[in-house]
Amino acid sequence: SLAALGELVRDGPWPQWTWYPLGCLLALAVERSWWPDGGFSVQITSGVPDGAGISSSAALEIASLRAFAAAAGWNADNPTLAHLGKDAENLVAGAPCGLMDQLASACGESGKLLPILCRPDILENPLALPAGTVIAGWMSGVKHSVGDSPYGRARTAAFMGKRLAEVASEKEFAWTSDIPRDLASTLPEQLGGAEFLARGCDVDDALSRVDPNVAYPVRAAVVFAVEEHARACAGLALLRDSSVEPEVAARQLGEWLFASHGGYGAMGLGCPETDDMVAALRKEGAYGGRISGGGSGGTVVVLLRADDQERLRRTLPAMAGWIE
Repeated sequence: SLAALGELVRDGPWPQWTWYPLGCLLALAVERSWWPDGGFSVQITSGVPDGAGISSSAALEIASLRAFAAAAGWNADNPTLAHLGKDAENLVAGAPCGLMDQLASACGESGKLLPILCRPDILENPLALPAGTVIAGWMSGVKHSVGDSPYGRARTAAFMGKRLAEVASEKEFAWTSDIPRDLASTLPEQLGGAEFLARGCDVDDALSRVDPNVAYPVRAAVVFAVEEHARACAGLALLRDSSVEPEVAARQLGEWLFASHGGYGAMGLGCPETDDMVAALRKEGAYGGRISGGGSGGTVVVLLRADDQERLRRTLPAMAGWIE
């Protein structure tokens, strides 16, 4: 199985970054019962900053899978490659990520937003930003990794909360974001893993493990899932409404970005550096900003006026790490 192969890779002598392309090769080999005759050599070059929270691992996975699929003579569609990339990251690299980054890397279009409903991979047509606006990335310099404990803790907390909400309501929820907001707000703010397990509960997520010795931010994790889904749906509706003035749409989208950043911090995925950056962006008049990826560092996503980029660069000298 791919999981068993993943254990061999992680126990082997290879540098950790190689787990991603090697995992993709193994995922494709398992999926297609294929292996290259006589082997081959691979050369990898990249302009995507490693550990910057802008899907560098997913970009590497999709690029690797496209090369391996071509070598295998397999014309796979983009969602299929995204699923294989996620499998490689989950089962070989050992990072409990979802599917969003792989789908964005495989299916995204430059300069547009890609609507993704990760249930698990419902894609809609890309959407243009409000006229006169751009999205850029401001790198914090704090290395980010979804394999680190804060991300795994927040993910596990969300599934713990889902189970507690099901017990309280005597109702099953297919997705955490389906939990009513008022029910989410009644969940424990913090809950130790030992107490959760002592209640006879477990989580329905193969990538989450409840540690008896860890305290989990249950309420914040579930509230974030519920509110972020609502913000995303409202944002799509706003972008599709041609009657809304671009400036009005941009300001509202920006406020939702700021709110999203606050939700990340509430469940332990923020960091002081990115908090300071987001506060500076608000002060200097950017429409909005939020920490990206799995949080805990990486890059701040910025929504701003296209003609305001140079002013922000001059006003905020630390904005040298700027990705357009």
